[in-house]
Amino acid sequence: MKFSGLRKSAQAYSVGDITRIENKQRISLSSHAYSTLLHDLDVFQPTGQQSGEISSELINHIFSCFCNEAESSVAEAMQKKRLRLLELLSSMQDPHAREKSIALILKEYNAELEQKRKNRCREKDHSLTFRISKDNLDYLLSDEGQKESPAYRDNIGAYFKALLEEYCEHPYVERERIYYRNPVDEIELAIQNRKLLRVVTRKQYISYVKPLELGQDTGRLYNYLVGLIASHQEGPWQIGSIRLSSISNCARQAHSGFISAEKEKEIRKAVKETGIQYLSGSDTFQKIVVEFTPVGEKMYGTILHLRPQYTNRDGRIYEFHCSFRQADNYFFKFGHHARILEPIQLAELFQRKYRNAAIKYESI
Repeated sequence: MKFSGLRKSAQAYSVGDITRIENKQRISLSSHAYSTLLHDLDVFQPTGQQSGEISSELINHIFSCFCNEAESSVAEAMQKKRLRLLELLSSMQDPHAREKSIALILKEYNAELEQKRKNRCREKDHSLTFRISKDNLDYLLSDEGQKESPAYRDNIGAYFKALLEEYCEHPYVERERIYYRNPVDEIELAIQNRKLLRVVTRKQYISYVKPLELGQDTGRLYNYLVGLIASHQEGPWQIGSIRLSSISNCARQAHSGFISAEKEKEIRKAVKETGIQYLSGSDTFQKIVVEFTPVGEKMYGTILHLRPQYTNRDGRIYEFHCSFRQADNYFFKFGHHARILEPIQLAELFQRKYRNAAIKYESI
């Protein structure tokens, strides 16, 4: 499909010469991009198509969320670069020298973008066909979309391929922010304007949040909305976090989302000591006591992901102040190299889980 051909079809459609605009597109992706999109289809659209094929819905959603930010939107990227350079070089007295400097920088930047475009369009391991959505057709027909035509030699498929390949170059935690661009934008506006957020999760739980930030866990795996959370607009408020991918809808409210400096300091301390993913208002902290073997003690020193910080230590007996859920997730992998001493409920849970796992292997 060509940019110019799409415009001709739209003109013909507008005067009734054709009954519909063709929106079918075929592209070939690299193996990495193809497997990444399959992974994201399973994560982001688990109730969608179960055919094992990448859906048109996923491709269109990624394109619409990413086209204004991607380097693969070359004309858009060049325009943003130029505006940024004008801002940075505004103090230069000689306008001709400023324009010459900007032109030289933009020439180099354009060459960099062209090389990246070529690299992203090179590998063609997996072919797939999809239909471009009406919203994306409207974008491609707009002046903004048509400006991307020269970089892709009038080829719309090449534009889609480059953008999808670029999306798949990002780690999951960044792809998550791209896919959930609409709630991310709403959250960032609420933070900027200090407004309350009404959040509906995919399980249909409703919470009200005074947002502080949209942050990542220490392993840079997932994004979390962090702040003060309550089930009613009036409170009571507790420090908490909500994973971005669990949010179905969020909307700014007229109520203030102001967080005092003292409370902000308290939240940031909790994030640092406990971990952003464990700031659940419903999962209270408690004393966890663990006895390590020498090997277990070494494991605690090297396994950093989800690790709670100990508050007291007596030999190889460590005391922690963390949530039951965090202790379960972190210490279970230690097997016989760690023994839960407190609380008894966690020790019993581990006992049941280890016993049930052993039963699975009795017939070997």
